[in-house]
Amino acid sequence: MIDVVFCLDRNVIRPMIAAMNSVAENAATPEDLRFSIAVPVIKEDAQAIHDAIAAAFPNPKFTWRTGSVEPPDWVEHYVRGRVGKPVDDRVIRQRAMKYARLYLTDIFPDVGKFIYFDCDVIVRDDVAKLWQEAAISDAQPFAAARHIYFGPMYFRKPLTHFRAGLKIRRPFNSGMFVTDARAWAKGPKDRIQAILDWDEAHDFKLFGLQDEPILNLAFTEYFQLSARWNRCGYGNQPWVARLLKKPLEEMSVIHWSGGHNKPWSDTSVAYADEWWAYDKGPVPA
Repeated sequence: MIDVVFCLDRNVIRPMIAAMNSVAENAATPEDLRFSIAVPVIKEDAQAIHDAIAAAFPNPKFTWRTGSVEPPDWVEHYVRGRVGKPVDDRVIRQRAMKYARLYLTDIFPDVGKFIYFDCDVIVRDDVAKLWQEAAISDAQPFAAARHIYFGPMYFRKPLTHFRAGLKIRRPFNSGMFVTDARAWAKGPKDRIQAILDWDEAHDFKLFGLQDEPILNLAFTEYFQLSARWNRCGYGNQPWVARLLKKPLEEMSVIHWSGGHNKPWSDTSVAYADEWWAYDKGPVPA
């Protein structure tokens, strides 16, 4: 069985379904796939997501499920600190989804090795190849594809924290990774907690980009995957996306990260036709 995990809120159900569809359509053995989808602890949102997936895939060859838990105390504390003002529990639950990758082991405790994808991707290859390539272990339980970035830029004040940023020698975009959750208790969870404590000591003002800098600092010695498994940045401004373009045969995953230019809302975005090939249409309201 190949476990594939997504985290989402109600706003990105349709693109997540397109991403699921692309994984299933390009799998040689879709019956080996299990999709585990982390959803908010908000009953109506969780139900809407479940109903939309069921409608999109009435007779799937793969298995799928949704799951949610209340954000752990340490995540709730961190999210409240990042918000910086009193907010109700619903807002915290919604904001916590941006950090759900940090507590996926609580949501799906039976998952060991898994592939994670952001919702703004299309997978053009068999994920069994990715599963095989990701040679992770207890000593190196995280695999990702390096991307063009500079470690200090993960900090809101890159010059002030230049030395700390240089510890991120091989930045990766966290919209695709492979990990083994069973190994997190043996070191990574402690490293993540120390990073969150460090941010709190700086009034929660160290980082941008939600949990991507946290993951980069926690897994500096990750197993490096082929770049084809996360061709990212196509959500940036058009001139940036043009610079990043690659021949389709070099792209197993197309990722519209980097901004708000998404193919489901703008058909002029780079590789938009690839996304629309997997779209399942509007989701139930």
